[in-house]
Amino acid sequence: MYLNDEWEVYARYVDRDTNTGDDVLSIGLNNYWAGQNARWTTEITWDDTVLNTDTTVISSQLQFYF
Repeated sequence: MYLNDEWEVYARYVDRDTNTGDDVLSIGLNNYWAGQNARWTTEITWDDTVLNTDTTVISSQLQFYF
């Protein structure tokens, strides 16, 4: 969902196995520069697909288009 020309919020949900509740949820934010020629993304992901272990990952990246 675009908030304006520079900011975008997104979410992603994956139900990997409906019988065991193996789910992955990601929520992120994109910031665009120079139109969409450069992008900064930050995301948090909760992953419970590994048996008896939940994983939380926070990631950030810069991407440039040439």
